[in-house]
Amino acid sequence: MHEMSVATALVDSVLESLKGMKAIKVEEVIFEVGELAFISERQLKFCFDVMKKEHPVLKDTKLSFRKVKAKVKCTKCDFEGGLDKVGENKKAEAHRIAITFECPKCGGTLNIVLGRDMVIKRIVVEVADDKGGKK
Repeated sequence: MHEMSVATALVDSVLESLKGMKAIKVEEVIFEVGELAFISERQLKFCFDVMKKEHPVLKDTKLSFRKVKAKVKCTKCDFEGGLDKVGENKKAEAHRIAITFECPKCGGTLNIVLGRDMVIKRIVVEVADDKGGKK
């Protein structure tokens, strides 16, 4: 289960981003996950929820997900599109380690252009003002 290592990196990145801030709490982390990242959102959320308990600033943090559709481009012709345009029969192979897709136009090899990354898009933080109050 690589969701635990992703959750560890996520928590570490959020905590690193808080350095130098007078953070009271992190309200929400918005995490963008590509269609081909092969991450179980449910398992990642579970791992994140377990790990955030170790950090008071994260104890009430909500983890939200935004999905990014995959985009592919042919190495031979100008075809560019989503997996839905490649063919339903190829989607069934998405659980395998190595995925190859054929271009629906020319049969060439498709490169993944978008949809395999995981990125923290936004961190919503409640911070203390200079007088110790909340902002």
